[in-house]
Amino acid sequence: MEKIGIFYTTLKGRTEYIGKLIKKEVEEQNKIMCDIYNIHNKYKNMKEYELIILLTPTYGAGALPKEWNKVLEYLESENIKGKKFALCGTGNGGFYAATFINGLRDLYDFLKDKDAKIIGETNKNDYEYVKSRSEVNGKFIGLAVDLMFSEEVIKKNIDKWIKNIIKE
Repeated sequence: MEKIGIFYTTLKGRTEYIGKLIKKEVEEQNKIMCDIYNIHNKYKNMKEYELIILLTPTYGAGALPKEWNKVLEYLESENIKGKKFALCGTGNGGFYAATFINGLRDLYDFLKDKDAKIIGETNKNDYEYVKSRSEVNGKFIGLAVDLMFSEEVIKKNIDKWIKNIIKE
């Protein structure tokens, strides 16, 4: 694998922090070059990467942040058929148990409609939440980062997820 691009949006910096943990894990453990961008200014760089990681929080009652609208509009005009994407969502399974990482589903549906290849589903068994639109066939459609978990658990989950997507 040549290069991985991580593209994120964040309100309070927590999702950016998770993106930096992912970048560090990819580079240190897997010796693969990885770049990270806030989607506000660099989303058009996506075409440069073999694997694109989209990282997003979920806002309010389960909405994808509006910042993604211009990115999806851009991707609508691009040929991403067969391009590899991995999804990661940040959330809080306690306070937002009925909308836990719902924002990922909007990205997932868009990419599926464009025939992109989505990799990196994860097991939902270690999470406590009521429901999530980002659960498909008994698994999360990407990495779920519950910000209520300890940093040690989050790093362990990131490590496991990165190993799986590198294999894929």
